[in-house]
Amino acid sequence: MPARPQPGKPSTHPRIRWLAILALLALAAMLLAPVGASASTSAAPCPTSGGIPFSSTLTNGTVTIGKHAHASGTSGSACGLVTFDPNIGLVSTIAQDNITFNPFTLHLGLLSIPTQVTAVSDFHGAVAGNPDGTTSITLTGSVTATSKILGFSCGIGPFTPTLTTGTSGSLSGTPLVGQLPGPLTGKLVANDFAVPKATASRSCPKLIAALVNLTVGLPQPAGGSSLTSDVSLSTS
Repeated sequence: MPARPQPGKPSTHPRIRWLAILALLALAAMLLAPVGASASTSAAPCPTSGGIPFSSTLTNGTVTIGKHAHASGTSGSACGLVTFDPNIGLVSTIAQDNITFNPFTLHLGLLSIPTQVTAVSDFHGAVAGNPDGTTSITLTGSVTATSKILGFSCGIGPFTPTLTTGTSGSLSGTPLVGQLPGPLTGKLVANDFAVPKATASRSCPKLIAALVNLTVGLPQPAGGSSLTSDVSLSTS
């Protein structure tokens, strides 16, 4: 017969301890997760001079972090300027305050984790016309993701995706199709960025940060995560 634990010496097997903590975390997250995501903060006024102003909407997006964390139906909006650089050609610039990503729910097994992505830098990238009449764009900038769990807010990042209508890692976007002033529609993808681990802070105790990293599988190397979104762009 298997040996019984000695009285007064309860088992402290690491795996059992982690499973118990994760079970409690999953139950609490499901109980505490809000029914609906709150509205995102409004962006700054869009630029109207210094180039060709444009506005865009992002819809039907997806987010994956590692193999298990994913979200769908993500959305956002942005506005900026297209200018001419003699060394590069046409360049699009979106100021940090002119990018808004709407809150979404990140799904991880039984967990439903309210998450907000926030731009922490401006986005820049080339704009190029293609022989078939379509338009290719790239936009590179840094963002952070803040996830709320058990009443704590844990930040991940910053990380720096390059959104493109071309190819990124294993994903392919769709060049913009349409006539100016628009809308021009296409698909942006990013599969080239690394995601760092969550770090402990006043709003994210070490235990919670460790659980986030353990369950999500952070840090993730470049190519282990992805972003996609349909895009509609118009000039004014």
